[in-house]
Amino acid sequence: MVLENIPNITSINVEDILTQVSTLMTIFQAIGGLVVAYIVFNIINIFWNRKKRREIKKIRELLEEINTKLSKKR
Repeated sequence: MVLENIPNITSINVEDILTQVSTLMTIFQAIGGLVVAYIVFNIINIFWNRKKRREIKKIRELLEEINTKLSKKR
């Protein structure tokens, strides 16, 4: 009969499936943690780079001022 070809559903071990699912969940949690750490790292870099850009802009303005003063003396 056709029913004899259907696999026996009761032979599926639920514990094996749960361990595989829990392993996948652990992997997804680890990946999620890495993504959160990456986002936090990039946010910190954005603020740090902004501070560096301001300092470089200030140094550039001071250098231009020095150049203008030196060119006036010549």
